[in-house]
Amino acid sequence: MKSFQLVKCSSIANASRVVADDPVRRRFIAGGTDIMGEIKDRVVAPDILVNLAALGSLKGIKLGPHGLHIG
Repeated sequence: MKSFQLVKCSSIANASRVVADDPVRRRFIAGGTDIMGEIKDRVVAPDILVNLAALGSLKGIKLGPHGLHIG
């Protein structure tokens, strides 16, 4: 498997900026099972994975007046 750097960001805006610089070589990861398989199978080859799991604002399911909001 190709090596990569795992980056933890403190905000959604920061994570978005990191990936926006090069969306082919930089990818988001939350649970990680799908992209790890793709990396092992050489379907994708990111240099950087941006971890979203630590961003509390992306957790949970909420029902609001406009419908269901996931993450």
